Amino acid sequence: MKRRNQILIALFSVIVFTGIMVMVIMSLGEPAYKIKIENGTEQGLTIYYDAGRIGSPRSLGTVEPGEYIYTSYFDMADTYCQIDTKDVEGEVIFSKEYDWWELREMDWEVVITLPEN
Repeated sequence: MKRRNQILIALFSVIVFTGIMVMVIMSLGEPAYKIKIENGTEQGLTIYYDAGRIGSPRSLGTVEPGEYIYTSYFDMADTYCQIDTKDVEGEVIFSKEYDWWELREMDWEVVITLPEN
């Protein structure tokens, strides 16, 4: 009976240790970031953001020229996001999909500019 209890305690200890190690290893992964979206145009823009897993963009709000807004946290599991902007008439003036690696290279900052004609 005593031997059985020792085996159960050892097994329980191994399971707890394994669980702790999994959590530690997972916490060492890439952290989540907020994306800074700056309005580089000369007009107010409504910013829309879709983190890739949601399926439909949601409005972050209206940003005046030279101002910026942050998205919710974006992490590697999201893999990509879509950023769209509309002017005051509701016309889409910017629409682009970004992947995690591209945003990382851009230091998590997107500047919205008008398309060149």
